[in-house]
Amino acid sequence: MAPPTDDEKAKKAAEKARRKAEFEAKRAKEGNPPKKKQLSKAERRELQEKQRADKEAKKNPKPKADKPPPPPVERPTTILGHLPKANSTVPPADGVPASIVELGQKYAAGEFDGSNDRCRSLLDAIRSSIKDYAPPADAAAARDLDVKLKSWASYLEKCREPTASTLAALKRLRLVASTLPPDISPSEAQEAVETCCDRFREERVELAVREIGRRGAQKIRDGDVVVAYGYADAVEAVFSEAVGRNFEVVVVDAAPAFAGRRLLNALYAKRV
Repeated sequence: MAPPTDDEKAKKAAEKARRKAEFEAKRAKEGNPPKKKQLSKAERRELQEKQRADKEAKKNPKPKADKPPPPPVERPTTILGHLPKANSTVPPADGVPASIVELGQKYAAGEFDGSNDRCRSLLDAIRSSIKDYAPPADAAAARDLDVKLKSWASYLEKCREPTASTLAALKRLRLVASTLPPDISPSEAQEAVETCCDRFREERVELAVREIGRRGAQKIRDGDVVVAYGYADAVEAVFSEAVGRNFEVVVVDAAPAFAGRRLLNALYAKRV
């Protein structure tokens, strides 16, 4: 067999190059990138040196520019100095009844010793405000009453953080107001809110205090020494239920309210 001629070799090489080019174009079209170019020994050494330098730079970053030192932190001088101070300022009272404004001032001044006292005063202030209630001519009594209760609650919350009992009372009152019939008369809406105030006070405050007093008194035995801090009407109810037993009470008090004096006077009146 005769060896291939130069023309045949050239045609074969051209055909091979054409097939390779078609194959690479097909791979690129299908998302398969062509193979990387083969690097020479010198190029591989240069790439390794660059990668090594980048790695060293990440391990040992350049020192940042000196920042000014942070301002000194003011440390509290008392054990409770980290607590936020009470807000004694009264917000503007636009459209708020006088009884609610007066209650907000007392809230801000901290005149009430416990949660139940604050809840009772809230219910009394709402009853007083409802007596003079008259809805606008273009608004339904039920809708307008719910809006007013919301604005009163917002005003009192700005005067002092609400307690669980005051939040529950306002939630109950707003629920009653929002479920009133749209065509209810102002007098009927007023009566519904007053009834809700009375029921909430009796069921959620007074009845709870009496039950706490009854169950708490069962824990006191003759010869016991009970320590009480400040004042709470539920604690007073416990001691009132236990009158007649031979026990002692130590009242712990603290400034600035000295609420324990109120409990002390109540116990002294009951001869505990």
